[in-house]
Amino acid sequence: MHMSEQVVRVEQFHKGSLGNIGREVERENKESLQHRNEDIDISRTCLNYIFKKTEKGMTAEWHKVAKNLNVFNIEEMNKKKAIAFEGMIITSDKKFFEDLGYMQGEIPCEKVQVFFDKAYDFAISEIGFNNTDKNILSAIVHNDETTPHLQIYFVPVVDTWKDKVYQLDESGRVVKNGNTPVQARDESGKIIYRENKDSERRKIYRSQFWQNKGGKNSYTQMQDRFYKQISEEYGLGRGDKGGTNEHQTKQKWQGEQQKEKDKALTQKENELDQRAAAIPEQPRITTSDILRKDKIEKDIQALKRENMGLKTKNKELQKELEDTESERNLGRIFQKAFDNLSSISKKLAKSYLDSFYKIISFGYMRTGLDLELQLQKELLEMNKDKIKTSKKNFFYENDDKEFERER
Repeated sequence: MHMSEQVVRVEQFHKGSLGNIGREVERENKESLQHRNEDIDISRTCLNYIFKKTEKGMTAEWHKVAKNLNVFNIEEMNKKKAIAFEGMIITSDKKFFEDLGYMQGEIPCEKVQVFFDKAYDFAISEIGFNNTDKNILSAIVHNDETTPHLQIYFVPVVDTWKDKVYQLDESGRVVKNGNTPVQARDESGKIIYRENKDSERRKIYRSQFWQNKGGKNSYTQMQDRFYKQISEEYGLGRGDKGGTNEHQTKQKWQGEQQKEKDKALTQKENELDQRAAAIPEQPRITTSDILRKDKIEKDIQALKRENMGLKTKNKELQKELEDTESERNLGRIFQKAFDNLSSISKKLAKSYLDSFYKIISFGYMRTGLDLELQLQKELLEMNKDKIKTSKKNFFYENDDKEFERER
């Protein structure tokens, strides 16, 4: 079963880090800051919970603290290796806060705020100057990152410390072994220190700061006290116990946080890989496929152009057909007219012959007239043959088959 554990860690810094850390912890220039720390969501920065904030930035606050506490060794802090301030983080894992009611993107619930109130009070009792916040530079609960955490920066100021005593020669100068000063020793051979206690002149002195709180065991003892005062109440685990090493730095803690995110990301990638594997493999498109596609598109365009040409030709043929049909209709009209004329001619010819036959039968004409009538009769017969021949020629010139059916 998963058990959340307490996180109480300390990190040391040189004076040159004040500016960058100040901009990050107090979220100055949010947009550019988000590019440097992707874990920060500036849309949730308004949810951060402030215990103490600098007035004019971290560097100005550091000088203000040093002045108010009457620190005399400020110049020593300009040395490259000098520890000018420290940072502390108090938190747990995300599940612990979610169990308290924390919901990302929403105003922290009362239980979460109470936890951090107790955590800040604990910090003041451990690293505050004489249990006050006079040496605190900044203290903010960040709710705009993956996991809520209290981030505190402080100056390790002491009013009680031990100064090294160096061996002097007969002329009062410090004895050196090469370039290294030689510390003075008593008759038993122990190194001699000069004690300064409850001094009005204070000193930034990190090693002495933690020495006054238990020396090598100071970190272990602080973890134990946090567990007794806070973690037990919330059911948090103590974590590894008995080590004498200093707490992990913020970078190490962030490294562990990153490992958790990487683990979750890897799990998500595996899920996506499984989904991708379930998708049927699609044929790969090659260069020849692309060229073939281009050729097909060109062929389609050519067919479209050919189709347009055929449509135009079809219209022309349709018009010719209509013209031919008109001519056929005209032929039918002529044929009908001719038939009517032929019928009339037949009737006229019959009527004419009948008249002459009557004349002959009644004897009104002389014998000479009979001959004439015989001649005219023959002429009429000849004319009838001509009419038949003309009709036949007209029929074949227009539409042989159609008029053949009509006959």
